This record gives sequence, structure tokens and C-alpha cells, in this order.
Amino acid sequence: MENGQYVDGSLWFYTPTKGAPVVWALLFLISGITHAWQCIHYKCWKVTGILPWSALLFVVGYSFREYGAYHFDNIDVFIVSLVFVYAAPPLYELSNYFVLSRILYYVPYQSPIHPGRVLSTFGALSAIIEALNANGAAYVANSTLSKSKQNTGKTLLKVALCLQLGVLVCFVLLAASFHRKCKKANILPSNLRAALTTLYISSALIGVRTIYRTAEYFSASSLNFFDLDIAHSSITPMLRYEW
Repeated sequence: MENGQYVDGSLWFYTPTKGAPVVWALLFLISGITHAWQCIHYKCWKVTGILPWSALLFVVGYSFREYGAYHFDNIDVFIVSLVFVYAAPPLYELSNYFVLSRILYYVPYQSPIHPGRVLSTFGALSAIIEALNANGAAYVANSTLSKSKQNTGKTLLKVALCLQLGVLVCFVLLAASFHRKCKKANILPSNLRAALTTLYISSALIGVRTIYRTAEYFSASSLNFFDLDIAHSSITPMLRYEW
């Protein structure tokens, strides 16, 4: 949708691109297969076993988005795509919690909090965020529901996105605090540094995605796309020029 105009009948407002979802689905499929092989080869299902399933959610979400590019008025396809794409990132965060928790067990005296509490605390928060994401996306995407239920869905998504950002910031601060203590105590071998760097990069990617989705959703949640009198030029460019 190059001109920023509404596409008649599209639940996305625009016509989803027909190429990018295939590329992303294939990339996440490769990622999921790679992580599954690593879990089998290194017998680390308990630590990183969530990663293949997280990738699978993205594969399903982008596959339905590709299908939706040809059937952009199909509400079932729209709901499935939205739910799966929104549900995957919190699971990637949960995997980071598993990894950091295991790292802290190797150097427990430098851990800011008990290593076991890292997983239980952040895991519980992740479960709450995942539930809010799934229910909120399903309510918002289903235009056949009453306006009150759709508004409930919008509120759930706003809370989930804000919580996800808050939890992510806390997680990075915890990892950075542990990193600083290890460096100060001169117990920062290359493998530990590499693992922490990977967590920072992963968190940064998740953070950029979440910040964008939060800004996009807060600017678009008050709009009613089924209102024929709405001025399309007043809709955020993040939505009008997304593809």
C-alpha cells in the first residue's frame, strides 16, 4: 500500500505484502529447526526448549498473513495471524529468562537475586503477558463482537504491551547488574561474556519490536475502521504505510 489509502474490504486497512511474510516464515522455520537440532544434540530442552516452539508460532502467524494477503477480508485468517504474531515475542523473552537463570546458577554469589527466583518471577509475569496478549488480540481482531468486548481487548493489549516493556527493562537491568559484578570480581570468562551479549542482543530486538508495536497500537486503538466517515489522513502513518 504505497499511497497510504484504505483498501476497500481489508481488515488490515492496507493490503498485506505477498512476499515479506514468506521470507519471515522461512527464516523463522530455519531458526526453529536449528534450535530444535541444538536442543536434541546438546540435550538442553529444559533450558532452550521454548525457542523451537516460539519460532513455530511466528511461522504459523506469517503463513496466515501470507494467506491473508490474498484474502484480506477473511476475519478468521486475520484473527489467527494477529494472535500468533503477538504471542511469539513473550515466549522468546521467557526463553531468555531460562537462560539467565541457568547462567546465574553457575556464578550464584554474584547474582543480584536467588537464581531460582529469576525464573519463577519472570516466568509468572511472562505467563500473564502471554494470556493478556492472546485474549486481547482475539477480542480486538473479531469485529463481530460487541463494542464493549472489543474495548476490553484493546485494554488487555495495551496492558500486555506496557508490561512486556517494563519486564524487559527489569530483565536487562538484572543481567547488567550481574555482568558488572562478575567483571568487578574478575570472573568473566569469554563464554559467559558471549552468553550475556547474546541475551542483550535478543532483548534489544524484542524491545525494538515491542516499542514499535506499542506506539503503533496506542495511536490506532481509538480508531474505528468500520466508520465510513473516518478521515484516513488522520490515521497514524505507521499503520497507513505498513506492509
